[in-house]
Amino acid sequence: MDLWLVAVLLLVVAAALLLLELFVPSAGLLGFLSTSACIASIVVVFVAGGPVAGATYLAAVALVVPFLVMAGLRWWPHTPLGRRILNLDPNGASSDIGGGTLTAWQQLKGRTGTAKSKMLPSGAVLIDGVTYDAVSEGMPIELGEPIIVQFVEGNRIVVRPYRASETGAPSVRIDSSEPQLEDPFQDPLP
Repeated sequence: MDLWLVAVLLLVVAAALLLLELFVPSAGLLGFLSTSACIASIVVVFVAGGPVAGATYLAAVALVVPFLVMAGLRWWPHTPLGRRILNLDPNGASSDIGGGTLTAWQQLKGRTGTAKSKMLPSGAVLIDGVTYDAVSEGMPIELGEPIIVQFVEGNRIVVRPYRASETGAPSVRIDSSEPQLEDPFQDPLP
């Protein structure tokens, strides 16, 4: 087999492994294999064509690899793994609010609800009948206390106590007949 063909095949394998690394969690193994295949491809060209051909090939690879990485990173948020890690809607659905696209969690900003567990500073909150894990802004929030969502950052919902002086009423209140989450800091032994 011609060494030039081997070099090109190694580069194609390196590119495929590099793109695969962006979409499959492999703890860096695919990235390492991609880098190894790319280096092997460059070495083969230096051996087959000499220093001038090798340097030219190295320059071409130095231009192609960053382009592939940028293209993969632009495409990555639209993959199932990217949507899951970035906490986007798994179906790719979003709504257009105020000229910008917001995911379902980002739409929670400003919504009111009720603490479904004691928040020290994290716990469960009930917003529009849906239970979410949330974090308070540093202060404890008691079970059943009204809350308002301050902001959503990735998969983290930050809430604060809802003050009665604020306009509007909390969207939900916990019904006393609804099962409550237990306090995780309570001693389970009698």
